[in-house]
Amino acid sequence: MTDTLGFRIKSLRKKRGLSQEALAQIVGLTRSSLTAYEIDRTTPPSEVLTKLSKTLGTSSDYLLGLTDSSMPSEAEVRFVNSLDLDNDELLQKFDLKVDGQVIPPEHLELAIGLLRSLQQQRSAGK
Repeated sequence: MTDTLGFRIKSLRKKRGLSQEALAQIVGLTRSSLTAYEIDRTTPPSEVLTKLSKTLGTSSDYLLGLTDSSMPSEAEVRFVNSLDLDNDELLQKFDLKVDGQVIPPEHLELAIGLLRSLQQQRSAGK
């Protein structure tokens, strides 16, 4: 099946030219644990899923099959491209909230860095 978590992990790993051993080492897993995820024997915990998605340059939503796009949408890329501000300016300009609570600056910096990284990966792929 092409829509399983394991298939998507394996496919992206191969696309990035990584062996199971290399990806397992980067993410902090044993090769046997990664194999179990790739053959859908077990499901990775959320923190491992996050590490895998970051390492493979995709979203957890893609790995879980919640979206068919392994890369950010065009709208997301346009939004990031329009942000010609450094992190401090972004933090001052926007009061971003999730569930009514202001997102802490350290979380915003991480999110901004991730968006910029995804944008650079997408630009390099074109």
